Amino acid sequence: MNKSLLVILALLAVASCAWAREVTLAAGVFRFAATDYYYPNFYYEKGYRGDVTVRWGVNERHAVRLAAVGYPMDDNIFDAAAEYGFRAAWRAGRWELFVEPAAGFELTKLQYPAPYYPTIEHHFLPWARAGADVGAGVTWGPVYVGAAWRGRVLQYVGPTLFRQFRTQPYHHPWLEARWAVTPRWAAVARGGWEFGGYYNEIFNTPASFHGPRPFAELGFSHSW
Repeated sequence: MNKSLLVILALLAVASCAWAREVTLAAGVFRFAATDYYYPNFYYEKGYRGDVTVRWGVNERHAVRLAAVGYPMDDNIFDAAAEYGFRAAWRAGRWELFVEPAAGFELTKLQYPAPYYPTIEHHFLPWARAGADVGAGVTWGPVYVGAAWRGRVLQYVGPTLFRQFRTQPYHHPWLEARWAVTPRWAAVARGGWEFGGYYNEIFNTPASFHGPRPFAELGFSHSW
């Protein structure tokens, strides 16, 4: 991934923490359909993902999220995104229902511009992204359990490369559990799957490989 981009994202995360009421960090792995460039075989491989979410304001309604994913091995895709979200939440007793519209920017680095290219080339795909998270959760003492559905539409805003794939919707349902170890620190576990997005279209995998990309993450949250 471009080192300058990582520096910019890190500075944004540090600056956002100055107003934070809550910071959540989670990272994990996901499973995806990969290709071998020199032997056209399709198989499943492990990728990496993680995000930092900073919240502030009344009921932590404002959010800045920095996320990164990596498709290593033969595909060699690295992706970073930054977005702002505004959460509206309704609470009744132990239950919470929330809707969080969000928008931002995403940059994808391709090591190979398409499958089976014989030489290594780097291409960067810029995307504008927008959508919303919708979910619900319930709290029992120190334990919170919730479910949410994240929907995003990626709009390609770069030059002619991959212009035929300009608009890419993807969906991201997941389950989340939090355990408040102390009044300020909580352990976080997530599990779910992603489907859709640019990956399947660009790499032209067979229809049987267009299924979901399951993932699991672990992390922590700190509040002020």
